[in-house]
Amino acid sequence: MFKFLKKMSFFRKMGNELSRERNIDFSVEKAVKSMKSRYRVIPSKEINAWKAYVVVTFVAGFSAALIWGTYMSVYQSSRAGETEQVTIFTSPAAASHKSGEDFSVPIYLDTAGRDIVAVQVVFNYDKNALEFKSADVSDSGFNYEIKNSVDTGLGQGYVDLGKPTPGVRGAAVKVVALNFRAISDVSEPAVALKFDSVAAVSDSAAILDDGQGTNVLQRIANNIPSIAGPSPAPAPAAESSIDAISGLCDTIVRISWTAGSSDSGKYLIERKTGKADFSKIAETESADRIFVDRTAKPGKLFAYRICQESGSGEKSCTEGKQVKTMKKKKIFKPRLEAGIVEGKVSLSWAPVYTKDFSVILQRKAGKAKKFSTVSVVSSDIQNSYRDEAVVPGTTYSYRMVVKARKKTTVTTKQIKIAVP
Repeated sequence: MFKFLKKMSFFRKMGNELSRERNIDFSVEKAVKSMKSRYRVIPSKEINAWKAYVVVTFVAGFSAALIWGTYMSVYQSSRAGETEQVTIFTSPAAASHKSGEDFSVPIYLDTAGRDIVAVQVVFNYDKNALEFKSADVSDSGFNYEIKNSVDTGLGQGYVDLGKPTPGVRGAAVKVVALNFRAISDVSEPAVALKFDSVAAVSDSAAILDDGQGTNVLQRIANNIPSIAGPSPAPAPAAESSIDAISGLCDTIVRISWTAGSSDSGKYLIERKTGKADFSKIAETESADRIFVDRTAKPGKLFAYRICQESGSGEKSCTEGKQVKTMKKKKIFKPRLEAGIVEGKVSLSWAPVYTKDFSVILQRKAGKAKKFSTVSVVSSDIQNSYRDEAVVPGTTYSYRMVVKARKKTTVTTKQIKIAVP
């Protein structure tokens, strides 16, 4: 078999830039070589003038096209005049994200009525504003993971997935959910999908189930609604909106929201995981519009929304927002900032912790070796402190220790500030 594949190198030497294998082809090749199952090579009945290819079929039923490919011209392109376009698109749950917030950017594929057997998503994100957490393919419409790789130094990632013939078809097939944590406040689109043309070899792609590996992707789009499958009619949008949601530790999520003009002051808190529908977990009349969920599970991705019911029983809800809890016995590490206000040191931090935690603010002056505690905060709403006991002309170092009732702690890096 490999002797046969070795002969294919003749074709790979033809052409310049376009003779390189696409990332999706190379990824499948690596995956096939690592498989322990038996497989057989089926040469094509007819080798096109612009490409030679091999189809590999696994005994288990998996198949993948384009293990080896050579290109003497360009990929076959789809008809530009078609009304429906094969599209890869993002569909985030919110328009913006606060610093310290965990959120997910789901990516979908509109196949425009075609059968797609493989997809490659190439994406970029701002590494200075976002911390990449994971690429979740657990509920993807594709069932064969070829490549799932992210370079956090560059802020770029590749996700290659496949599904045996006839592949997938639909207006919004789930591909992957990219999970991030906001380092600073960000607005959508948080992820930039990469697609220059069907001829680009390091680009997003959608491979048609035609036995030839034709890339039929036509466009990418950001922030359009997901219409995947039948689902219950959404509740009318509420005037209020969630403005912050934080997974503070393994079991605690804090949510805050703004009030609308017709706000009744009574709120229903709804939550869901995965593909489940939202269900009520609590009712509250919080004047501060804050709710703390202490029933979450470690390391899980949850979606929350805030609803209200009118006198007629009609329910209106905010858009759902996602957050992932920390792993077991872990606390979210805060970001501490310091500034000078009226000659005093003003400290602020994100996210806002709850009474389940002790927020311990510590300080040392000049070249002192030991920190001393200046304040202990235990509040559902406080995320700032003003240190009045400072001496002009002195440089201070501050740090913050967050302690949970389970005796788990996390400490920020120290920051220095000079008092004028």
